Amino acid sequence: MVVTETKAPAGFIIDTQSQTIQIQEGKTVSLTFKNQPRGGIIIQKRDSLTGQPLPGAEFRITTAAGCEVGLDGVIGTSTLTQNGLFTTDSNGEIRITNLAPGAYVLTETKAPAGYVMDAPSTNVVIGANGDTQTVIVTNTPKGGLIIEKYDSVTKQPLSGAQFKIMNANGELTPDNEGLTSSNGLYTTDAGGQIVLSKLLPGTYVVSEVKAPDNYQADPTPQTVVVNAGDTQTLRFYDDPLCTLTILKRDAVTQKPLKGAEFTVKDSEGRNIGRYTTGTDGTVTVSGLTPNATYVVSETKAPIGYVLDETPKNIVVRSGAANTLIFDDEPATTLIIRKFIEGTENEPLSGVAFKVVDGSGAAVGPDDGIYYTDKAGEIVLEGIEPGTTVIAREIKTVEGYVLDNTLISHSPS
Repeated sequence: MVVTETKAPAGFIIDTQSQTIQIQEGKTVSLTFKNQPRGGIIIQKRDSLTGQPLPGAEFRITTAAGCEVGLDGVIGTSTLTQNGLFTTDSNGEIRITNLAPGAYVLTETKAPAGYVMDAPSTNVVIGANGDTQTVIVTNTPKGGLIIEKYDSVTKQPLSGAQFKIMNANGELTPDNEGLTSSNGLYTTDAGGQIVLSKLLPGTYVVSEVKAPDNYQADPTPQTVVVNAGDTQTLRFYDDPLCTLTILKRDAVTQKPLKGAEFTVKDSEGRNIGRYTTGTDGTVTVSGLTPNATYVVSETKAPIGYVLDETPKNIVVRSGAANTLIFDDEPATTLIIRKFIEGTENEPLSGVAFKVVDGSGAAVGPDDGIYYTDKAGEIVLEGIEPGTTVIAREIKTVEGYVLDNTLISHSPS
C-alpha cells in the first residue's frame, strides 16, 4: 500500500514523500509524515536619511522563477492590490506569511510620495522550518530647489518675480510631483523665494521670465543639478529700473526755470516721451533700462529764454543719481519808440514798422509788421542775443510824413 499526503495543515508545507507499507494480519503499522512550517517575509520601508517608516511604497513579489506571490498558484497570505501588488502600511511594512522555502525577488514598483527608489529589486531566500526574513528597503527623499530673487543694489529680497523651470530635455517642471498644474511657472513669495521640495534627480534650467515692477529681469538662465536628498539654491539679482532728472536753469542766475519742454529718446532713436519742467525747474523720467544710453533734447524754451539746441547723452545706472542740467540764456528785449518831431518826446501811436533780421527774414508773427501802442512803443521780446534786428517804418498815421530811416540794432 502507498500512502501520500494530499493536504498539509494550514501554515505547513506538504510532505511530498510517499510511503509504502505492507499490512500484516494482526499488526498495526504507524506512518510518520513531517510537515515544515511555512516561512514569511517582512518588508520594512525606511527613509534612507532619517530611518523613519514610509507608508505607500508598492512592491511586486515573485519567486525566482517569476511566479507572483498571491497569484500564479503561489501560496501567500497578505492584503493584495490588483496585479499581485503589495503596499506598505502606516508602519511602513508589508508582512507575507505562508511562503514555501526558496528564493524570492522583491521589486519596488512605486516609491512613496516625495521619494525616489534606491534599488529597484532585492533578492531574499527563505530557509526551512518556518524561516521568516526581514528585509529593509530604503528610499531617498527627492531633491529640492530654492530660487531666491534680490535687488542688485540693496540686496533686499524681491517678491513677484516669475521664473520658468525646465529639465535638461526642455520639459516644463510641474509642482507637487505633477499633482499641481503650474505650467512650469513659479513666482517668488513675500520673502523673495520659490521653494520646490519634490524634484526628481536631474539637471534643471531656471529662467526669469518676468521681473517685479520697476525692475529689469536677469537675462541669464542658470543651470543646476539636483540630486536625491539634496537641496540646491539659486540666486538671481535684478537691476532696479532707472530714473533721470532733467534740470533747467537760467544760465546767468542759475535759478530753476519752469516750462522748459524736453524730448527723450533711446540710443536707437525710439521716442521715450515728452516732458516739461515744473516750478522747481526739474522733471523726472522713470522706468529707464539700466546701463542704456538716452538722448535728451530741449524742444521748447521757457518764455523769455533762448532754446538750447544741443542734445545731451547719458548712460543711466541703477542706484545712481542720473541728472542732466540744461542752462538757457535769457532772451533780450528790443523796444522801438516813436515820437512826434518838435515835441518833448510826445508818443505817436498807430505807426507801422516792419522788423527783419540780418538775413532779411521777418522777426515774429504777421510777417514782422508791428504797430506802436498808445505809449508810442513796440516791444519785441525773446530776441536771441547777437541777432541783428533791422526796423523800417512802412506806414504812418494821417497828417504825418513817413520816416524812411532804417534802424539797425544787435542786442547782446
